[in-house]
Amino acid sequence: MGCLLAAQAASLHGLGPVGAVSIVAALLAQITFLPALLSLLGTATDRGRIPFLGRRRAAARPSRVWGAVVRAVVRRPLAL
Repeated sequence: MGCLLAAQAASLHGLGPVGAVSIVAALLAQITFLPALLSLLGTATDRGRIPFLGRRRAAARPSRVWGAVVRAVVRRPLAL
């Protein structure tokens, strides 16, 4: 937006402050309105991300590879 302020053309020069104000307005809406809206909606906004909520997967078998990785990490969680 600062480059638009330095532009020679008057139409481009006028877009600089307008663009900066719109970016600041969007930022304020993101950090104030959006969290308030999400807290009002509660878990209804997250239900699309949990594919098996409320029902059980039929063929769920534990993976031997990932089980071994988990056991190794649990044994030595901070080994560097």
